[in-house]
Amino acid sequence: MGDDMKNIIKNIKSVLKKEYYIREMVLLVVISLSLLCFGLYESLALFQTNIEKSSVATIIAGDINFALTSTNSKYNSSTGQITVSAGETIKLPLTITNNTPISAKYKLYYKSITPETLPDGVSIKVSAESEEKFDEGILESSASVERTIKIENTSTSNITLKIGVEKGYAHNELVLSEGNNNQLEMEIVKSIPYFVDTSNANEPVLADGMIPVVYDDDEYVWVVADQEKGYYAYQDQIWANAVTVSDATYRTAEAGTSIPMDSINSMWVWIPRYKYKIPSNIGSSENVINPPQIDVVFESGTDATGVSETVYRNGIASDGTNTNYYTHPAFRDVNNIEYDSSTTSRGAWDEEITGFWAGKFEMGTTNEDCINSYSCNDVEPIIKPDVQSLWYQNMYFQFITALKFSNGTMDTTTGVVTFSTNSNNIYGLNTTSNTTDTHMMKNTEWGAVAILSQSQYGKMGNDNYTDTNKEIYINNSFHGYLETTYTGRSGGNPSEYETSYGSYSYNNKICGAEECIEEEMTFAGTGASTTGTIYGIYDMSGGLYEHTMGNWDEQISKSKFSKLPVSKYYDLYQGTSSSNITKEKAILGDATFETMKWYSDNASFVYASTPWASRGGNFNISSNAGVFYSYNHDGYAYIDYSFRSTLIP
Repeated sequence: MGDDMKNIIKNIKSVLKKEYYIREMVLLVVISLSLLCFGLYESLALFQTNIEKSSVATIIAGDINFALTSTNSKYNSSTGQITVSAGETIKLPLTITNNTPISAKYKLYYKSITPETLPDGVSIKVSAESEEKFDEGILESSASVERTIKIENTSTSNITLKIGVEKGYAHNELVLSEGNNNQLEMEIVKSIPYFVDTSNANEPVLADGMIPVVYDDDEYVWVVADQEKGYYAYQDQIWANAVTVSDATYRTAEAGTSIPMDSINSMWVWIPRYKYKIPSNIGSSENVINPPQIDVVFESGTDATGVSETVYRNGIASDGTNTNYYTHPAFRDVNNIEYDSSTTSRGAWDEEITGFWAGKFEMGTTNEDCINSYSCNDVEPIIKPDVQSLWYQNMYFQFITALKFSNGTMDTTTGVVTFSTNSNNIYGLNTTSNTTDTHMMKNTEWGAVAILSQSQYGKMGNDNYTDTNKEIYINNSFHGYLETTYTGRSGGNPSEYETSYGSYSYNNKICGAEECIEEEMTFAGTGASTTGTIYGIYDMSGGLYEHTMGNWDEQISKSKFSKLPVSKYYDLYQGTSSSNITKEKAILGDATFETMKWYSDNASFVYASTPWASRGGNFNISSNAGVFYSYNHDGYAYIDYSFRSTLIP
């Protein structure tokens, strides 16, 4: 005990012995207690070598132990280093754990190892819900916190970083050590991404059971959209997306709720009503390597502000130019179109509509019997990424399968299609009413998507792509000896046709034979969509050939139809029977004659011998595949043919 404390006690005894006044005694006691507290505080001073605390031995700052671990295989937990290639984006999930028996403060930092100074074009941020500029906090003993670090390297150089954590006692100011002066800035995460549309596109019409969604690119998951704030912006290549689910609880979930991909059984993209003008290269007989941008104007409601079909046809000059806007026929009532008397081609609906929903991916399946054999007729279809394409169905069964989403059936005697109410529908469509129509995509509906993609609102208008990369990247995926493909995959460029598993998934994840991992390659996967963003439509170049309901002169051929459906479900082509595409035989808007040979895509037409239309090409035909690819087929079931669905609410 120190001399000061001995003197205090001696004085207290003296006071008691001499019977001093009580108030002097109390004062001395208070003083002594104050000195005792001060002594204890000094003995527990932070960052001193001698600290006494219950069950804690002597601890110094250097003994504080934080562990950084990650599920990302590229991150070396022992060195804290990670290498990010040029053009690559990596989302690094980190777990920070306090392995010290007391609470302590942490602060994340990064340090460039190679090169010493980071090049321009590198962004490093940590995502979390926080109002702070930098990521730091206090962790109790044995506690952990999750963080996701986004490293985006748009430079031309590979970089190697060290991700580390500075540590100190909880009540001490924490300053980064010399050389670790790059703090990880916080990227404030919006709880629900939202977008504001300024394009004047018609508002999407959601069918009963459809859920509007936006993509959370930090968690790689779709979430329920906030409809009041907005979930699409066509001027920014963000087309409206919606899903259906097997778990009914998500149909009434609040905005921001994550929907796991396992619960999603179909994904759809809204194509708003529009008129269009193609400025040049119409009906080209030569390959057009860099075709022009198509000018699209969204129409309001069901207004048809474009010129008549006759005026449009006659306005196409011999040099392939045009000055007229034409309302796309996929949105029209067939009875309201003034067709040119020189052709009997027909392609329209039975009413004026504000838009339609297109299947986001070509039809897929998880049915093992279909994947491992050819038993594919009676299956539940799904529309989502990274599943095997639904193959080996003839035209009849493809048409019947597309009706299943909304409980549709066709009378094989009359061709009449009806939709019934079914409260147990796994897709949630037509559970309380029978107003939703799903059907196999028509040739003109394919054309409506293709033209919008080539417009200022599609990939053609996306400034992230230049030159030949404006073309939709090919799905070159290939699986096993049965030669089917995965939906939503990409080869990373327009004409990569080497058979493989598809290098990238629809959300830019890098894919191997078994799975797609969390590392990303910027734009490599989304470049395969009609917008160049995750909000577009995929598999319209490559994958499997896609049958469409485009038919020559009501010829059934090998399709197994005993009776064609009523006329609104297929496009009728007539005229001279030939595989050549001409203005007279084509339905303007189907993206056959008008966009012939664009991007060097194959251009063949339906005719008497092979009366069914085929679009997109397949995974191994290189530059001939593409959104403007057109071919003919007999309608039989083959392993390299799939199809797509359309939904009209």
